[in-house]
Amino acid sequence: MRYLIDTNIFLFYAFDNYFPNNNICEILADYESMIYISSESVKETIYL
Repeated sequence: MRYLIDTNIFLFYAFDNYFPNNNICEILADYESMIYISSESVKETIYL
């Protein structure tokens, strides 16, 4: 399945790796999942 994640999820995954919701952890850990991030999220991350 394909998922588009937002900036908050990306930053938590990249730096903290803690999620209050276990469903997010299961989705990100599943190798069948295709994770996408928008170019706007990349811009927001760069300009932080």
